[in-house]
Amino acid sequence: MALEARYVVRPDWPVERLVESLAALLPVRRRAIARQRITFLDTVDGRVGRAGACLTLTPHAPGYRLQWRQGTLRAACSLVGTVQFAWDLPRGPLRQRIAPIVEMRRLIPFAEAEQDGAQLDVLDETRKTIARLDIVSGRARLPKRRSPWRPFPPFLTLSALRGYDEQCAGPIAIVESRPGVERSDLTMQAHVLRALGSQVPRDASAYCVALEPTVRADVGVLRMLRELLRIIVANHAGVLSDLDSEFLHEFRVGVRRSRALLGSIKGVLPQAEVDHFRAELAWLGRITGPARDLDVLLLELRSPSKSLNEDQQRAILAQLERERARTQQALAVQLASARYRELIARWSEFLSQDARGNRGGGCGALPLVTVVSRRIWRLYRRALSDIERVGGNTPAHELHRIRIDAKRLRYLVSAAASLYDAEDLAIVRRALKRLQSVLGEFNDARGQANWLRWYGCALNEPEPDVTIAREAAAALAELADRRSEKLRKSVNRQLLRFGESAIRAAFKRLFHNEHP
Repeated sequence: MALEARYVVRPDWPVERLVESLAALLPVRRRAIARQRITFLDTVDGRVGRAGACLTLTPHAPGYRLQWRQGTLRAACSLVGTVQFAWDLPRGPLRQRIAPIVEMRRLIPFAEAEQDGAQLDVLDETRKTIARLDIVSGRARLPKRRSPWRPFPPFLTLSALRGYDEQCAGPIAIVESRPGVERSDLTMQAHVLRALGSQVPRDASAYCVALEPTVRADVGVLRMLRELLRIIVANHAGVLSDLDSEFLHEFRVGVRRSRALLGSIKGVLPQAEVDHFRAELAWLGRITGPARDLDVLLLELRSPSKSLNEDQQRAILAQLERERARTQQALAVQLASARYRELIARWSEFLSQDARGNRGGGCGALPLVTVVSRRIWRLYRRALSDIERVGGNTPAHELHRIRIDAKRLRYLVSAAASLYDAEDLAIVRRALKRLQSVLGEFNDARGQANWLRWYGCALNEPEPDVTIAREAAAALAELADRRSEKLRKSVNRQLLRFGESAIRAAFKRLFHNEHP
């Protein structure tokens, strides 16, 4: 990637004055940047911004022009309508850039701007262009009704052409010599949002709890559970509105992690409350499961398929989207129910209590690191014992039990990560992620095969599209069976790898030395 440098210019320095100043010191060719309306797009968790990129939508007859800029990397395409997801884009360079970053998240407008300015081609002694300077300013507003327009300071971007990074040292020094010009690590989107008193969207589902080594078990567990409740609540509105599938995924992760903590760290909190809330969280898991399973299947089907023709893919997608809409409607009713509201209210009240007032047993006053380490070590030893008994004909339900233990281990390790050595922790987390990933894929493939067969039988209407969808469901079920058979080899390989000496040693250093 070629060099790029970005600068913020003080508000009282007009673009024209800055252009004249630079043109007097640098050999340049000048072009005007016509005034245009721009909409900045990002995901709700800021994936575009975190990648150091900008995604903009501009009017371009007969529709729009979508442009991606990540450093000096550029890509663009024309659209007749607006864009919501990466899979809505035509196949090409822009989709290839965007899809791995935004994945399944919906693209949302975060700011609108009207801007103009100048572009300067910076020339060398032979009059070849070695870099481009874009200098823009204008006004912006948030994409809300009656949101006021506000000016934003000029923004300058110097982009070296490929192979000319070294030749740009002089032009950069000249740019930085101009009074009121300050180097910035902001993208244009972040610059505009700052001028509006807003921020680049952040990931509200990121788990972040810093725990001290001496923290009591009851205090630490309540802090971890409060953070998980925050994540559940933060995703609730997105689940109800069905903005994109990741809200439900993060909601369920928060629920599963909370339930795993309650079930794994025993004797720390009052058992009656633990039993009650584990049962209610299990209910949340059950009612959100069907919609999530359909999300996973739909995400897979939106990729180009080698096993289905276009008619089959179109028909099965249409049927599954209708099924997903019915499932979403039923889920929304449950998540708006009195039972859900009471659960969140009581859970929040319980977690806000002073831990020392709880009488969960003798473990509450112990250091959290002691309690967590003991539990992780026991789970790890049990998983190893189960893994050692796995063979080529091991039933799927036994692999499922290992998957559940691996998931509990990963949740516990992640929840208390700040208590442990980072280097060994990285080894353990990578091993757990690999194991859980392949076991999860195997479990999903088996579950999808069974569900698709049931669903195909349920599609009994005589319409041609339904018949095509039924055929597609049967083909997909067979494909899922073959995928699970192939994954069985990967499962066995990862199970053996999980027992390697380096991973055993890391687990022992982290979680067993605490309890000789």
